[in-house]
Amino acid sequence: VDQTSGEVDVDTNDKEHCLATAFYGNINRTGFTMQNINVYASNYDIAATRELGSYGMGDVHAAGFVAYTSNVNLTNLTMYLNDSYIKGHSLSYEVHNSYSGINNCYVGGFIGAFDGTSSTKANLVDLTNITFAGNYDHLTKIESGTTSKIEGTQNTYGASDYTNENYVGGIVGRMYRADANGLYYVGSPSDEDMIIALTHEDPASAFCGGVIGSIRNNVNLTIDLENIEISNASVHAAATVEVNVGSWPDIYIGGILGAIYHDTSGGTLNLSNSKVINTSVKGEGNEMVMLYVGGVIGTATWSGNTN
Repeated sequence: VDQTSGEVDVDTNDKEHCLATAFYGNINRTGFTMQNINVYASNYDIAATRELGSYGMGDVHAAGFVAYTSNVNLTNLTMYLNDSYIKGHSLSYEVHNSYSGINNCYVGGFIGAFDGTSSTKANLVDLTNITFAGNYDHLTKIESGTTSKIEGTQNTYGASDYTNENYVGGIVGRMYRADANGLYYVGSPSDEDMIIALTHEDPASAFCGGVIGSIRNNVNLTIDLENIEISNASVHAAATVEVNVGSWPDIYIGGILGAIYHDTSGGTLNLSNSKVINTSVKGEGNEMVMLYVGGVIGTATWSGNTN
């Protein structure tokens, strides 16, 4: 899906979102649960692109299974995807967006953005038992690792919070007010399976996680991450921002989670029983770029507690 043009000086009510996925573009139905599905696919080129020269304003989503969900639970879902390329490219520098919450790039092997709106723990949406892998042999019941590449590129200029940011994850690009239990990214031991976030000319933030790119929460809740695992992969983020942009871009890279941010006075992250196996985690930057790289979590920032 390519977006090649758009109106100049569009406002926040004139969004032109760009979504690409192999199956579902958008699922928005409060209380709905999608469950018990296995997907087998190969040789897909899934691309959502805002082209150079476009003035279009809106988010870019790319994912293997579903690009975006709101207030939906996903349970017992597996995607076996081989020899494929999932990419979200927000390339246009001409937008110069200054509105909050627009022109972000969300890329995930399974889902681009997984959002909830509940302010109570009991009603948080859940990602439960989600696997992104390669082939499955029904005779031997042996699962192999994926040989696919997941990539997000952000080039749109704009320095306000939650704007023109880049979220890339092996399973999900960004989670918002949500819990997760049992997320598994299975890479191939014989191929280099890349999860990549690239940022150029953009002073906003970028997040790259082997499983989850970023988690955001703006209410006083406990976010639970349990049984999160990645194996046989390369998690890599790079920025090439010029020194004269007038800001210090921040890039967060983690083996499991790029970053969690509670923009509230309280909140808790519980991360338990999670593993990073045979996986490299790397960040690169030049000029005025701040890099935060962690084997498990790139950064945790908020005024709460962590266990």
